[in-house]
Formats: sequence, structure tokens, C-alpha cells
Amino acid sequence: WTYSPQLFAPTPIREAAHLGDNSNSQFAVLALREAYYAGARVPRGFWLKLEKYWSASQRKDGGWNYRNDAARSYGSMTAAGLATAFILTHLQHH
Repeated sequence: WTYSPQLFAPTPIREAAHLGDNSNSQFAVLALREAYYAGARVPRGFWLKLEKYWSASQRKDGGWNYRNDAARSYGSMTAAGLATAFILTHLQHH
């Protein structure tokens, strides 16, 4: 997830939109988790796709950052990344 997907924008903007924003994505995972617990149907494959994304976006230093094109991890996003990884692992076994 990101601020504005711009699906029909020129190529550089469209490619930048695919980078996503891990902060926004973490809020989306929190919302999806609550929707799931409230009874919304979320396909298992969707959780697996999210888990793959979060695993791939983890930096070499073990942390996360706001966008996947940045090299430096941030403490706030590492906390969000760990919480998201926990949520996604827990939902796989729920």
C-alpha cells in the first residue's frame, strides 16, 4: 500500500508506486487482521502473499524501513515489521 497508486500514471511514477510504503502497509495489515477477527473472509493465499512481501522487504541488517528502495533501517519501522511478521505468522496457524 502507498499514498496514491497512480495506476495510469507515466511509467516512472507507476514504478515508484510499486515500491509501496511499509508504514501504510503495516496499518493495512492491522486493519485486515481486525476485519478477519470480526468475521471478514480473507483468503489464506492473501496472508501468504503479505508474508512474502514483508519477508522480502526486510533489510540485510535485520530491520525494515519505510520504502523498499531505501538502504537504512529505522527503529520505528523495525518494530512495525516485527509486529507484522508476528501477526502474519499467527494468522497462518489460526
